[in-house]
Amino acid sequence: MQTQSPRLLFYYDPDFQVEFEPFDDTTANLHVTARNFSSSVLKRMYLVYAALEDYLGTHGYKKMITITPNPKFCKLFGGTTINTIQYNGKEHEVIEWVLRQ
Repeated sequence: MQTQSPRLLFYYDPDFQVEFEPFDDTTANLHVTARNFSSSVLKRMYLVYAALEDYLGTHGYKKMITITPNPKFCKLFGGTTINTIQYNGKEHEVIEWVLRQ
């Protein structure tokens, strides 16, 4: 029986948090929870995303993925849709980022 990897907290502040969980040796699942959103929060998110991309790339990860009902948000960070799925009656997109090495 396969067990789920724990989410690892990468960044937290009152406006948003970023977590990831290893999926396999080269892929990390990305989880972002945004509580407040403004242009200043988005700027901070871009900085955190760049730091996460560097961190994961230097630790051997080749890509990040997420499954989201809000693909426009993910595409602000350069993600690419690689699939769509239905979940709880809603369409979700599988978004992928290829990491810089």
